[in-house]
Amino acid sequence: MNVCRGGIFFTAGISSALKLMLMPFCAFLMLKILGMEFTIASKTLVIMLSAPPTATVNYVLAAQMQGGDAPLAGSTIVLSTLLSILSFSFWLFILGGV
Repeated sequence: MNVCRGGIFFTAGISSALKLMLMPFCAFLMLKILGMEFTIASKTLVIMLSAPPTATVNYVLAAQMQGGDAPLAGSTIVLSTLLSILSFSFWLFILGGV
């Protein structure tokens, strides 16, 4: 598979965007529905727990599994780590955590 055509990078980008942007939104939505009061510390905690980059152990698992996609796992890890700098800043700015 040719990586330059965007197949792996497109899939890694979609999964990184879902992990870094949609998961914190869903976490805040669920906590808001449950009626949790938010302080600056609780907002920061929810961000840190719901929007970390993809764990590096996923690459090891994908490389060892029969039929695992190690290049996709590696691309997702690198992309989500780089984008997490922006997503953490975005969520903390939007929610007033800083």
